[in-house]
Amino acid sequence: MLAPYKAVVRRWFDEVMEKGNLDFIDELFGEAYLFRMPGVTATNPEGLRELATSYRTAFRDLQFTNFDQMPMAIGSSRGGSREARTAALLTGLRQPVIRSR
Repeated sequence: MLAPYKAVVRRWFDEVMEKGNLDFIDELFGEAYLFRMPGVTATNPEGLRELATSYRTAFRDLQFTNFDQMPMAIGSSRGGSREARTAALLTGLRQPVIRSR
């Protein structure tokens, strides 16, 4: 049951975050998708595009290492939503800020 969640997360990091292929966002996520991590919430594909663009702009050569994924059920067993929690490491060199004088 976890395999579909793992596949989506893997494609998110491989195709979108590492390679910059923003077209995959529409293929992977629907309008009702909710992405949360500390300090960041994206509530639709456009928010995910903004998130990916900001990370790829700030960190060149962004790379992803997946440590663990686990399924989580929220709410009751009937009608409750499902999500996958991912523990991962993102690495990359910070792009320097160039200011004109």
